[in-house]
Amino acid sequence: MLDQLRSTLLAKNVAHGVASELCESVCASLVDTKQPSFTTLATTVRTALENALTRILTPKEPFELLQSIGRVNASGRPYSIVFIGVNGVGKSTSLAKTAAYLMSKNFKVSITACDTFRSGAIEQLKTHALALEVPLYDRGYDKVEDCLCNFYMMGLGCVGRCCAWHSKSPKGRPSGCFN
Repeated sequence: MLDQLRSTLLAKNVAHGVASELCESVCASLVDTKQPSFTTLATTVRTALENALTRILTPKEPFELLQSIGRVNASGRPYSIVFIGVNGVGKSTSLAKTAAYLMSKNFKVSITACDTFRSGAIEQLKTHALALEVPLYDRGYDKVEDCLCNFYMMGLGCVGRCCAWHSKSPKGRPSGCFN
């Protein structure tokens, strides 16, 4: 069953090392445990996988967003938040909600649209930016850098599939997205 789990993770573009580590964690958590009555093996493995992911993704120490933004702003730099995820998980909506929250705490916010893949993605961010009355930058990477220095928080709306940061791109900026 763990080989099937590893194969499924790899088929979903999970890195080989991460897939192996997850499977090893699931295996270790199941050793010397009894399977509950009326529970399938698949359900037991799924629960163990959920527990492993929760353990891996839970921060080791608390993170205070507002204090972190304050520290970065005090140094004269903008604070950047990047929303990353597969298509349809709510990146744009989460960006809008985060922007509204930060505005309620008196932070100045801007949104930068970087999605060149999905039709209507920039229009969706334009709708959010208009409703929030915040600037939206969708002019391309070369012009964005000049606009951001005056803002305390920046939300990047990025393509859901994958957005690559390449060392060969000018000034370390994203060079684009790929399939």
